Amino acid sequence: MRAEVSAESAEEIPRLHLLAMVSGMNASAYALAHSMLASQRVASLKGQDFVHGTPESAAFSKRWGMQAQRAGAYVCNHCIDEDLSRHPFSWFRRSHHLIGVDWCPEHGSVLHKVNASRPFDALPHNWRDENKTSPVSAFQASIPSDGFYRRYVDIALGLLSRERPVECGVKRPGFRGGQLV
Repeated sequence: MRAEVSAESAEEIPRLHLLAMVSGMNASAYALAHSMLASQRVASLKGQDFVHGTPESAAFSKRWGMQAQRAGAYVCNHCIDEDLSRHPFSWFRRSHHLIGVDWCPEHGSVLHKVNASRPFDALPHNWRDENKTSPVSAFQASIPSDGFYRRYVDIALGLLSRERPVECGVKRPGFRGGQLV
């Protein structure tokens, strides 16, 4: 992707911004629809609550833009079946990669982890067809309908739709004219 960008500073462009360019999308729209950035950068210092994917938030995009919350790749067999019923391929979903969410939010079933050293090198249906997935160890077979875990799942999913972090009331101290401000 970097070779496709003719800018001299292509090495400095966050992967999230490059993917947005290649996709023909605005980086903020791409971040909101395709990255885990909103769940990685939940809160910010006062005055640092930049919209995800903007040039002002490039340092955050570079650090967390395309990083998943949990290690590995996770899939839902029902999602794979639905994808294949409409398209010739399946895809990974952000909602399957949230820490502590061991069930598919759409179907309620336990997620499966891809058992491969490079799990994003193939599509979910390929891994399933090769018997390279196994169910995660969830404390119950389906998503909780109420209680703490249900609320946690709802909050974790809600974070994915935030266009910017929540600003905290504390401003980072700094120096101006030799004085601590």
